[in-house]
Amino acid sequence: MQDFLRLNDAQLNRRRLLKFQFAFFRAISLSVWAVAIQGVINPKMFLREYDAHPFPEMLQLEQAQNISQKTIAIKSTNTPQYDRILETKQYDYTYQQKSLSVELRYVVDTEGDLGKLIAEQMGLPKEINDTAKMLVNSTGTYRFFTYQQRTYISTCLTPTGRAVINKKQFEKQQYLHLLEPRVWGRWAIGQGNLLEQRCIWAQISLPVQQVQSSEQVAAFLLQQISHVKETCNFCKRRS
Repeated sequence: MQDFLRLNDAQLNRRRLLKFQFAFFRAISLSVWAVAIQGVINPKMFLREYDAHPFPEMLQLEQAQNISQKTIAIKSTNTPQYDRILETKQYDYTYQQKSLSVELRYVVDTEGDLGKLIAEQMGLPKEINDTAKMLVNSTGTYRFFTYQQRTYISTCLTPTGRAVINKKQFEKQQYLHLLEPRVWGRWAIGQGNLLEQRCIWAQISLPVQQVQSSEQVAAFLLQQISHVKETCNFCKRRS
């Protein structure tokens, strides 16, 4: 009789344990699904916090006179990769009696897809975006296009100091960033992220030139990028 009672007690305890385990794992599953659904509804809930990145009040360019500066409006989108822009600044100059503009945007949680950034924030028509030329020099890659009677050079300046224009190039720089010992050191003490998702979206434009070739205009605008890079306080300096 005692053996029978002990057997019933053991079975009862096992059933209670199974019920508890089932309830526990069910609660965990429901929580995971709730968070996942909330993430789909509100994709910005998982976004990191970043330090501010103020741009300087003045930015000196060769042979150009700075006349004004202002912030740039940020368009809100449903995809945080294209609207998490924490700081902006536009510098306006006169250069050979023409208006020259430099636009800087501090972009975070980005995939580095410059074409999509331009489309979302500038409203650049698809046919212009798709046919933008790619320029390459020793510091990286740039997009070159004409829009609303202005000629633009645009790029994303990464923490490695490299200029990129698409997701594949951006991911390559993310992996190269991981090879830096200082990155792991800062991460170990809670002062940095291993996976860098920041860049400075830099854009320079001039009115369409009738007397100069597009190659000459592109060469001049590329020269100004070296000055713009100095505004990036998290970018590695390159000689």
